[in-house]
Amino acid sequence: MILILTDESDRLQSHVIPVLEKKGAASIRFNTADFPQKTAITIRYNDDCEDELSLSKNGECFDLRDVRTVWYRRPGPPVADPSASPEDREFIRRESVHVLGALWHLLRDRFWVNPYQKSNTAEHKPYQLQVARAVGLEVPRTLITNEPNEVREFYKRCGGQIIYKCFTQYARRENGTGCGIYTSRVASDALETHVDQVGLAPCIFQEYVPKKHELRVTVIGRKIFTSEIDSQSTQHSKDDWRRYMFVQHAPQRASDLPDWLKAKIHAMLQQMGLVFGCLDFVVTPDGRFVFLELNPNGQWYWVEEATGMPLVDNFTEMLVEGTSDYNDPVTLLPSAISEIY
Repeated sequence: MILILTDESDRLQSHVIPVLEKKGAASIRFNTADFPQKTAITIRYNDDCEDELSLSKNGECFDLRDVRTVWYRRPGPPVADPSASPEDREFIRRESVHVLGALWHLLRDRFWVNPYQKSNTAEHKPYQLQVARAVGLEVPRTLITNEPNEVREFYKRCGGQIIYKCFTQYARRENGTGCGIYTSRVASDALETHVDQVGLAPCIFQEYVPKKHELRVTVIGRKIFTSEIDSQSTQHSKDDWRRYMFVQHAPQRASDLPDWLKAKIHAMLQQMGLVFGCLDFVVTPDGRFVFLELNPNGQWYWVEEATGMPLVDNFTEMLVEGTSDYNDPVTLLPSAISEIY
């Protein structure tokens, strides 16, 4: 049985669950924000040493001892009964977080995509950059600070060619429309106008890396799928291809990587304890591969839609077999993937 930990808004699992069903694999979708209001967890230790571990939702009870694979997709925090007082809601939240954490530990010997502690650690960009450098990947010159004078000096050292990006996603409603922060070049006038705001929150700045094109590298177990994104073909996507819709505004195609780079990517994920990850690279005009960041739980279905590479088939095969060294699915297209040995 495959346990899928996610939230109600996650659409990726809707592409995965039907394929799991076609492969005859039983799965349970657990929207963790439904706990404890809409789902129940029961852990029982009996006198006969036959322990019990179950999840109940929508009138069904599932024996979690049958779980062999856990997909730590996008679990949300528990939500307490809104009718409770603020103090009681906080107490309920802490108690619920405690039980969920205990459940993850009780299932720790299963195959996880990805192990939840490793996944949470891997979200931190400073740690990603450290590991990338340790395995021999090239990374941009980087400054992480909330000291405005440090930014001024970094700007000078990089010849005025720097970018700013967020550690986490940011979005808000403004005048009835959604607004967010994407990777942006830092102009000299903007620097002088806004640099003191760096003191309000830590920021990450990097030297701007010239681009020939960009790569989205999706690692599924021991297989690598590479999409080449022609981000420089439109003005909108030159600095951040996420700014506009992927397929329509940033042409892409299935590609490949040199063996030495595959080995370094494999070493990076192995050091971080991950079996899955989405990595972003810049390929410079002179052919260098520069690592930007890794998302241990990134979106990837759009890559299959844009390139035709069989990511869903491979991802579900890894879940079903419960190993990163899974067998090739029947519909696998060998020319579209790379495999690391």
